[in-house]
Amino acid sequence: MPGKRAVVPATRFRSTPVSPDFDAIVADLTSPEGEALLASLAGGSDRLSPAQQQRLRDRHGRDMVLLALRVAEAREGARSRFPDADRLLFVPELLSQATAHPVAARRARRMAEALDADDVVLDLGCGAGSDLTRMASVGLAVQGLERDPLAAALARTNLEAVTGE
Repeated sequence: MPGKRAVVPATRFRSTPVSPDFDAIVADLTSPEGEALLASLAGGSDRLSPAQQQRLRDRHGRDMVLLALRVAEAREGARSRFPDADRLLFVPELLSQATAHPVAARRARRMAEALDADDVVLDLGCGAGSDLTRMASVGLAVQGLERDPLAAALARTNLEAVTGE
């Protein structure tokens, strides 16, 4: 793990069907094609007709379009809470649980002052990684644990976007 940064999905044995491969879907969404899709949805994903949505699904795949619609919706709200919202990925329910930037950044600075350089911060239930990204941005070594596979995939991607690792 370069730089001691990781987000690990917590798993359990379940009798429910296997969830989609969110790591692959999120990777597709951060590709140039996915970024173009997100840009096309900015500021108006709710105005797409069912026919337009179907064309997008035919071109990009059902799972990617569903996630892109949710990320585009959340990105509008994230802009008021995160200065780097355009490079972070949230879905509405994870954004509503995310610690806003000013609070998370202040907390991260205070932790950086109090911890030793070789300490690792473990964020249990890290969600989409709002606290993780703020802690990593002040140089803390961080690891996140998240039960929701989509949230874990978003947290990994957000951490990479902020740290470049």
